[in-house]
Amino acid sequence: MTKDKLVELQNEYSKIKFYPEDSFFAPYDENSKIAVLAFTREPQIDLGAEFFRYLAQIFKNDCDFGFIDENINDDNIKYISSGISEAEILIFSFFLEYKEYSNASLCQKFNETIKKLSKEKKTIFVFFNRQNPPDNIKATLSICSPNLSSASVAAVSLFLVGRNPSFNL
Repeated sequence: MTKDKLVELQNEYSKIKFYPEDSFFAPYDENSKIAVLAFTREPQIDLGAEFFRYLAQIFKNDCDFGFIDENINDDNIKYISSGISEAEILIFSFFLEYKEYSNASLCQKFNETIKKLSKEKKTIFVFFNRQNPPDNIKATLSICSPNLSSASVAAVSLFLVGRNPSFNL
């Protein structure tokens, strides 16, 4: 990793916020079984895939990954639910442009999907391109990264397991 890339990664890591601010986030053990679902639209799908790759490298067990968009239906939800049945932790990640959170029908669809999938699992929400969680997504514990970039995706991946990229080159 070049020095410039490391500085960019450190910068993105330092911008990550956890909500609610008065709560405590205990990083996940790298041996945890996770499922990561990315709410996205076509332009951001590559960053979602990149997030999956980083997490697959960090977590030692099999990881389940999937993309969700506004076209999800009950059959899709049943299929996803069976695929993530063994996951201990469910990470809902959002790769959306800021303005898309003002689309009430889209957010309602996502909230319904989240409710059906989360059930008894530990859940966390990861919002990229956000300073704070959007009001119209019913999130409990949230991580927010203000940018939608490769560096922010890498930084959040490290944050989830408590790895700080503050080493020197």
